[in-house]
Amino acid sequence: MKLLLMMLLLAIAPGAFAQTPVFYGGDFDGRGFLESGKNTAIGDARVYDNMQNDAPGLTVDWVFGNFLVDGPLPTEVYYEFRQKMGPGNGGELLASGTGAATVEITGRGGFGLTEWNVRGQIPRIDLDPGHYWFTVAPMGDGTGHYYLSTTSGDDGMGSPLGDGNSFYDSETFGANFDPTSDWLGKGTWDFSLGFGNNVIPEPATLLATLAGLGLLALRMRRRA
Repeated sequence: MKLLLMMLLLAIAPGAFAQTPVFYGGDFDGRGFLESGKNTAIGDARVYDNMQNDAPGLTVDWVFGNFLVDGPLPTEVYYEFRQKMGPGNGGELLASGTGAATVEITGRGGFGLTEWNVRGQIPRIDLDPGHYWFTVAPMGDGTGHYYLSTTSGDDGMGSPLGDGNSFYDSETFGANFDPTSDWLGKGTWDFSLGFGNNVIPEPATLLATLAGLGLLALRMRRRA
């Protein structure tokens, strides 16, 4: 009975829902980085990378990025989702805000720094089919540097991967949605960013599961 009660609680607990990546640019390729953070030692800078969504009703409720960290680990992240971006044009801002951050070491590093996965839970965003750019920027305390890792698409998820359609914006550095190749040199530059959603069972499925577990518990109680 105790085991069945635990199963019932797990079935309705938020932690039982799967956290599923929807898009991931790929792992650090060791080639380079760009600073991407807010309220850091340099002020403000943000890298934007792109993704294509072909699925109706895509839900996003967490974002992440892999950063080479020089300073304190962040406790918050800033995010944006945009459309219609181009060189010198920030396009249309669809959603932005901050979320509490969790950090986990990736086991990778470069340029004398350790790479950390910085993940933030954010309010739900619903994305229609279309082309988007997004940024993930750790929030600092006026100190430290957060360098977003470059990627060539290895272990990535979604599309496009490795297309170099990325931009850099920073009042501190005088960047105005510049192609990242303006800052990193000639080549194709993409970044180790991603986002996902917490997969929640449909209400009918969840109710059927709870009903089945409840009947099983009742039968076992009667046998006892």
